[in-house]
Amino acid sequence: MPVSEAVLSFDAPTWQPSVDIYEMADALLVQVEAPGLQLDDLNLSLDGGKLIVEGNRVRPPLPSPARVALVEMTYGKFRRVLPLPTDVDGDAIEATYDAGVLQIHIPRVPRQAPKRLRISAG
Repeated sequence: MPVSEAVLSFDAPTWQPSVDIYEMADALLVQVEAPGLQLDDLNLSLDGGKLIVEGNRVRPPLPSPARVALVEMTYGKFRRVLPLPTDVDGDAIEATYDAGVLQIHIPRVPRQAPKRLRISAG
């Protein structure tokens, strides 16, 4: 397809924040590096065993007149989809945002020991 006929979507995610995931016996801790955002700029959802972190980092207004000398920071929409293990409690997820890091605490459902069955021959 020629470039002139291509459809460009400006709604598509333009960057992905770095993520750290820590596993503990009773929970997962997910840390998302997202400086320059407000809590209202972030959206968390759980869909089919996947944690979805979405947001939008908007470039602050520039003083006028200003010309670009160097641009390294990334702005725009982002979306991270993180598969979760099957033993998490999706109803008990808690999140905090401080100093540019979103921390998501995801408790694990305690595993129960298998029940022992006694079969007697009659």
